[in-house]
Amino acid sequence: MDKSCILLYHGVTKSNSKGIENCSNKHIQAKEFEKQMKWISKNKNVVSIRNIKDEPDSVAVTFDDTFKNIHDVALPILKKYNIPATFFISTGFIGTNKNFWVDRLEHMINFSKQNVIEFDGGIFIVGNDYHKIKSLNKIKSNLKKCNPLDREDFLENIKIQTGWVDDCNVENYKNLNIDEVKMLDCPPMYEVGGHTVNHEILSYLTDSDLDYEISECIQTLESIVDRKIDLFSYPEGQENHYNQKVIDCLKKNNVTICPSAIDGFLDDEDEFNYRRIMVGFQDKEFPFKEYYND
Repeated sequence: MDKSCILLYHGVTKSNSKGIENCSNKHIQAKEFEKQMKWISKNKNVVSIRNIKDEPDSVAVTFDDTFKNIHDVALPILKKYNIPATFFISTGFIGTNKNFWVDRLEHMINFSKQNVIEFDGGIFIVGNDYHKIKSLNKIKSNLKKCNPLDREDFLENIKIQTGWVDDCNVENYKNLNIDEVKMLDCPPMYEVGGHTVNHEILSYLTDSDLDYEISECIQTLESIVDRKIDLFSYPEGQENHYNQKVIDCLKKNNVTICPSAIDGFLDDEDEFNYRRIMVGFQDKEFPFKEYYND
């Protein structure tokens, strides 16, 4: 008997990338996404994340982040195949031109006017796509360990070195607006949940910042969709990105389900430790072998 699983997507795109844009494959191509949704609609018991524990051999579809293409591209495909889904949203980006810091860093390096940049005492080559991706991954890994203020200082320095300006209008990285968030929330088929305000790693935060990132996110979503929000997902979502203090804060804010991004099928973990399988992102494959035989 196959185990149940929760699929994790970030974005679905119809556009072509330029340079190292979307080099991690965060935005899966629309044709591939539709093929996957069509396949699970025919071959799997597709349920909401709320019911994943009660339905054996089932699949749930989830999205993290605040990308506009979730509404514009993914939602029509989900509706076409009658696939329920949950959308975990970072509220600080709704209706803005802001990008997650990892995406801003990608833009800076992608559009760099220099061949070399300095970061934290090291020299990084950014003269071609190969070296840009290599440098991006190294710098990103180091910045994930920084507190938000130090990280912004580093990013500002990189921005100055690369000559990048905050007018990047890359299609894949546009954000949802309030009306689009409302359209993503139509329970029980489609629900929005929280993903913090600023997409901060929760285990790295002070107690006050932790409470703000969770409670403010939930309150903002509740004001938009006019109902109680009890679903959430951890930014980054690996084992070191949340802990019992984070879970206690979520429970204090009436959250009942908060999946991780730890890779794997569901086993006997509780609702605050659900595993998910990323699809596309970092070239992760669709997890069903039969799909590739059809």
